[in-house]
Amino acid sequence: MFSEALLDTMPTQKVKKRGAVLVFGIVSLVAVYTIIYQQLLIRIAGVDASIISSLQVVIESLTTAGFGGDTQIWATSDVITGFVVIMNLTGVVVVFLAIPIVIVPLLQPILKPRPSKSSNLEDHVILCGFNGEEEVLIQELEDEGIPYLILSEDPEETVRLEQQGYNCIFGDLNDKETFQSANVRDCSSIVINGLNERTVSSIVTVREISDDVHIISVPDTERDDNYHKYAGSDVTVNPRSALADSISSKISSSVSHNIESELFREGNFEFKELLVKDDSELSGSTIEDSSARDRIGATIVGIWKNGVLIPSPPPDTVVSSGSILLISGDYNRDYDGVDELSMISKQSSEFSKVAIVGSGVVGSSIDDDLESRGYETVMVDEKVESADIVADVTDEEAMDKLVQDDFDAIILALDDDRKTIYTTVGLSSQLSETFILARCNDVQNVQKIYSAGADYVLSLSRVTQRMIYSNITEDTDMNISRRYEINVVEDHEFDGVTVVEENIRQKYGYTVIAVERDEEILHGIESDFELHGEDRLVVVEDN
Repeated sequence: MFSEALLDTMPTQKVKKRGAVLVFGIVSLVAVYTIIYQQLLIRIAGVDASIISSLQVVIESLTTAGFGGDTQIWATSDVITGFVVIMNLTGVVVVFLAIPIVIVPLLQPILKPRPSKSSNLEDHVILCGFNGEEEVLIQELEDEGIPYLILSEDPEETVRLEQQGYNCIFGDLNDKETFQSANVRDCSSIVINGLNERTVSSIVTVREISDDVHIISVPDTERDDNYHKYAGSDVTVNPRSALADSISSKISSSVSHNIESELFREGNFEFKELLVKDDSELSGSTIEDSSARDRIGATIVGIWKNGVLIPSPPPDTVVSSGSILLISGDYNRDYDGVDELSMISKQSSEFSKVAIVGSGVVGSSIDDDLESRGYETVMVDEKVESADIVADVTDEEAMDKLVQDDFDAIILALDDDRKTIYTTVGLSSQLSETFILARCNDVQNVQKIYSAGADYVLSLSRVTQRMIYSNITEDTDMNISRRYEINVVEDHEFDGVTVVEENIRQKYGYTVIAVERDEEILHGIESDFELHGEDRLVVVEDN
């Protein structure tokens, strides 16, 4: 396991061996050159030279720092002069060998940055391990002003993360001293994720230090879930089920309305979903600070953020890359920070036949959920004999069957992002009217799958981090399967007041997206729009 030896400034065994060989070679070379030089002076120059004086000249020549005390003797013989030149050149070669082989490796551990191994943070969240997926969680913690600390078992990664501005320390995640150095007794929560079989050991180690610390862990299987709880975990997060709920809700819980009104029969309202690009100026800012309404040119009535639907998002809602904005009306197509998705163009009632590719935890959960809601589902899997279609979806025959069977939607619940990208490209190139929804493991591949032609993509890691965040903050509003409903409000007392003055979103939980006044439909309702008592308000609210 990890120990102080990892950070020891002494050279490695390999460097030591090289150094020993080099030292032995130099000593041998000096001894041989000393004898040769002494014999040349005695036999050719007729000088009675001692070993010590000859050794001095050899060392001066090899180091190229000689004082030239024997210059007059060298001038008497070209052989002696030639040998001195050889010694000078040998010295240069030895120096160039010694620097890269011994000196540089010897100095590297001393000169390179040392990772931090302790922290004085209090009331903080400790994150065990770091694989890049935690960036979503860290961003949300920073947005809420919650301090965090990453524990890493890789000293080089620790240094890299510190240089990038993360709070991070190095240590063995099965060692009490590491958690004590992280001030675990004074933390608000500790998240143990991505350690596989070592997670249970880490939970036990933390529990030995404190019975009170709030432990959140992420098991891979149901069996692991039980072991985590036995070891002392307070909360176990099971993101695959939540991921399945989120994807199936995109089929079964679209925007709906219960209004029998000319407003909708005449097509006065149009809703769209816009994917926020990675390089969008909206990304990382709140709705208010980013001037999202002005940039997009439409009213934002909701936002899918990390798999969670936020209706009527307040102005301080942070828009992260990969978020999906639900807007009312048309939008500014000159703005390059968003991509329009096609998912919203059908209501859930228009879906009837759905193919689900992959019968793992995610695929099976989606299948059960949709079947319970009355949808016709077809399961595709290459390894499960009970599947409706037993085939590898990347095979031409299986893909042709999906294309020909006239599905309303195809859900890719595969555990391999590369296969998901490949399949998405093949299906989207042949199916322009079929909705393709995909599960993604690595958050870095979300944009690739969208580019391949998917209509909706949700990352397992994003759902995981969102669920962890909801447990850290005790956010009881973590309901993935929420719906929007459009209603008309007629009996109200808003007369002569603006939307912002009445604080409608916060007080009543809905967003005014249009007003019917004197048989005219007024769109693009701004915060300073003045309401009249006879207005019929068209609102979007959480159902």
